[in-house]
Amino acid sequence: MRLARLKKPTGHNARAMRDVLGYFVRHPRAADTLDGIVRFRLLEELLQRSLDETEAALEQLVAGGLLRREATPGPRVLYRLAHERRDEALRTLRALTPSASGREG
Repeated sequence: MRLARLKKPTGHNARAMRDVLGYFVRHPRAADTLDGIVRFRLLEELLQRSLDETEAALEQLVAGGLLRREATPGPRVLYRLAHERRDEALRTLRALTPSASGREG
């Protein structure tokens, strides 16, 4: 099998190419303008990625004891700060926030 001859994408371009191509592969009858693809089609991809990343972050924060997961009568779950660990949550937040110099830290 031969792959299409593409210049090797990097960084954001690689992600954009993957998202656009992925959309058209999953929706082979789709046809749209650049504006339409950006506004409507890729929004679906962005929302799904955001949902996946947020779910993973919530699971890590619950596992670390900084957040609590609370069941509700319905299918939804609530998350809230573990108030007794607020100081640790603040230290963790500072550690996760990039410094003013642009370095992670």
